[in-house]
Amino acid sequence: LSERAQIVQDLARIKFEAGVPIFDPKREEEILRRVVEQNPGPIYDSSMREIFELILHRIRDLEIQRGEFQR
Repeated sequence: LSERAQIVQDLARIKFEAGVPIFDPKREEEILRRVVEQNPGPIYDSSMREIFELILHRIRDLEIQRGEFQR
């Protein structure tokens, strides 16, 4: 998770410098849909979605704290 967070932070910095919105709700929904589609179980799809939503939100929180997030 920390490795993913670092990659996301690097990407967010590049997007911020380019003036591109960092948060893309459609992209986030696509990621969550794919997580559910690829879930082999036994964890429920709804639980997998909740887990990944939390991960995405916490990474976004890091960006807000660093001041690199455009709302």
